[in-house]
Amino acid sequence: MKLKYYTIAVFVLSFQVIIGQCIRTAPFQDGPEYTLNGTAELNFLLDETKTLVFSSDFFTNSGPDLHVYLSNSSTVSTPVNGVLVTEDAIDLGLLQSSSGSQSYDLSALVPAVDIDAYTYVVIHCAEYNHYWGTGTFGVKSGADCANLSVGETTQNEFKVYPTKVENEVFYIENFGAEKPILNIMSILGEVVQESVLLTEVRTAIDTSTLKSGIYMVQIVFEKRMETYQIVIP
Repeated sequence: MKLKYYTIAVFVLSFQVIIGQCIRTAPFQDGPEYTLNGTAELNFLLDETKTLVFSSDFFTNSGPDLHVYLSNSSTVSTPVNGVLVTEDAIDLGLLQSSSGSQSYDLSALVPAVDIDAYTYVVIHCAEYNHYWGTGTFGVKSGADCANLSVGETTQNEFKVYPTKVENEVFYIENFGAEKPILNIMSILGEVVQESVLLTEVRTAIDTSTLKSGIYMVQIVFEKRMETYQIVIP
């Protein structure tokens, strides 16, 4: 029976990786002197993975000290004393390659990147303060944009982990002022574990009485509700 539930869980989680996302795509546009082909894609997953991904057909001319930026301006300026003077822009580091697919991890950036926060992806030569080219992000799309929007506004104050429960315990971290109530529900919507008032910054939740399977962790605030999924193997 455990094997059966685990197989279902793996399938569901794998399926979520495919559809559990929100994306914005930016077709690259040539700069005044250089060619840019392909697209860039902001890709946010429900597991809080955030990346900027260049398509496999990406191509531009090689150059020195080329950096990749997220920006609300179509061009950026070279940092002065290490500080980027262009407002509402963030340096993602050196361009990894002048051609082909590549990925830039946004998950650990502080402050956290919001999928709606930037209009452009910019390639710029920092050494010579020379503009290379730009991509303009379109509207967001994907199966879980609504859920990710909620997660982005609250992710700095609330966390549920691990989603695959080990040693019969998972944890809730709540850094906000509100003290919500936690319910654990079956995938059919039945409450299967007594409600817990989350009064601590970090609360351990014992799942030893639960059978193997997929469960929904429901966090009820005064004016909103959030739902997370856990798997007990």
